Amino acid sequence: MPNKGNLDLLLRAQFSVAWPVWAGGYPKPEEALSVLSGLRKQLQHDVEQSLDAQLGGGNFEVQDLQFQIGGYWPIKNLWLNSYPPNSLDLFLTARSSSSVLKKHSGVTSGARELFAKLSNLIEGFSREHMPGASRGANLYDVETRWEPYDEFSIPEKGEEALRVRNLTSPGNMLQGTGRSGRSGSAENSMANELSVGVGWSSHFKRSGLKSLLYRKLRYAYRAPAFFAEAMLADGANIKILRFDEALVATDLDGTSGQLAESVDFFYCASHGEYKTPSYSLILHNADWKPCAKGLGTKRLAVAVFDTCDLLDLNDPVWPNQWVSSVGPHLRLLLGFASPATVATDSTARGRAFANKIIAGDPIGPAWLEAVHGTAYAGADLGVAIGFGDDPSDADWALHNMKLADLPRPRKSSPPVTQVQACH
Repeated sequence: MPNKGNLDLLLRAQFSVAWPVWAGGYPKPEEALSVLSGLRKQLQHDVEQSLDAQLGGGNFEVQDLQFQIGGYWPIKNLWLNSYPPNSLDLFLTARSSSSVLKKHSGVTSGARELFAKLSNLIEGFSREHMPGASRGANLYDVETRWEPYDEFSIPEKGEEALRVRNLTSPGNMLQGTGRSGRSGSAENSMANELSVGVGWSSHFKRSGLKSLLYRKLRYAYRAPAFFAEAMLADGANIKILRFDEALVATDLDGTSGQLAESVDFFYCASHGEYKTPSYSLILHNADWKPCAKGLGTKRLAVAVFDTCDLLDLNDPVWPNQWVSSVGPHLRLLLGFASPATVATDSTARGRAFANKIIAGDPIGPAWLEAVHGTAYAGADLGVAIGFGDDPSDADWALHNMKLADLPRPRKSSPPVTQVQACH
């Protein structure tokens, strides 16, 4: 067993185990909880053996393994009209020595396979040990959610990892040390650095039919986190980092604050919905309509809504909401004119986008190229909207504006718009 004092965090993960509790022979959640709790040491040993087999080194320890009764989780092809609790949540924390972790600098690329195998292990464990399984009640479905902590966040190119657990510096701001942002002399570089905000919602508190419509987005964090990681490394200040229940509409719509107006660049991922004539960002327990009180009224220059359906290109009135509400600072609006996939591979668009604009590419084309390069067929139609004083100014914002150009507010209102989709 490795020395506990010399262990670094390897992974944190949640495994949700669901089964058709309404069918004959399956245990109630309370019974299943009792079974797993009684077999904790055996499951812990099996997980450690699996980690050793997949990553090698022999220095892996499950530091924490907790169980709790979950809610209703749909079983494929077995949806009900009611939603009784039919799942358990397993929370796993594992550690290993630094010497072992350093052998796996490309571990991010293998994370999907690793967690798939751990999910299969837990599924098999449930089929073997749950009451009724030996008599045919053995349909168990396992879903996994894992977070990019420490060594698991190291990109393949070897950049420094984004350590999510440390994003708690004074004033809720992370200060980078690179070159991003507005132009300025070295003496006043602090005042001239780019200010960035990121947020996401991964689970949603809704009632009735909306509880089915707004499904959990397990990987919603990935695109904004990748974006923040790259921007921070390049010198931007991450002034806003809000997610799930901490990202609330009243802090955005002016009721208690306008968070997005405190930064130059705002990137948010969640569900989104366009209904003529307006767009709504679906947050944890309420919706935010960005056009209700306008964007870019004080500072915000670029807004990215990494959600479905920022607009409908077939609706001739879609520009009206933005033309009538945006402030002079907003020059570029980025998002999707289609469903937006939230998968482990497509969410790499956040990193690709950041890398392009850091390299000096114009912001609008960089977004379209990043989305196109990670898109799923039939979805992920990236869209960029430029706002200007006249058609040529809007075209400049759409096709030519770079990070070094911020801020460059418009002089007149209402704005002229130019739009382009990626494919």
